[in-house]
Amino acid sequence: RAARERRLIDEVAAGDLALVAPEDAVKLADWSSLYYRQVQNSPGKVSTTGYTAFTFAMAIGRLMGDRIIQWLRYRKTLMLNGLLIAAGLGLALGVQVPVAVITGYAMVGLGVSSVIPIVYMIAGKSTVMAPAAALAAVSTIGFTGFLFGPPLIGFIAHETGLRLALVTVLVQIGRASCRE
Repeated sequence: RAARERRLIDEVAAGDLALVAPEDAVKLADWSSLYYRQVQNSPGKVSTTGYTAFTFAMAIGRLMGDRIIQWLRYRKTLMLNGLLIAAGLGLALGVQVPVAVITGYAMVGLGVSSVIPIVYMIAGKSTVMAPAAALAAVSTIGFTGFLFGPPLIGFIAHETGLRLALVTVLVQIGRASCRE
């Protein structure tokens, strides 16, 4: 019974991460250049450097992800991912130096890189529902975040400013990654 309850908690946390992770990737992809230009006041080619660092680090994380998962297992890897995402986003939002913002985006890319593969792995091993149904549920949750995340952050940014809107992402990540 305790193992089944633990599995259910893991699956709920995986669904939570499935909502947040693609949403974060899309939010950063869509908003990083604008954040860099508006908040950091850096026009031109420099404004795309944060996104470039994000995607490069994400690719490296995907290539190393299986080894890290084998070494730390999925729970610790997800906690490390959440820490990297939160620390990177906190650095990008909190420090006004361009190198810090670029480094922060790279940390977020590295953190996001293996979340979705782990979430799908957890869903595929579901004991609470059929694995196919669990994968479909996680995918639906993920695509919901993917579709509604950017417009939602745009609405919040319009009302409060882009930096505060991205802080809401940081709070979401913290909540999802610290869930036990």
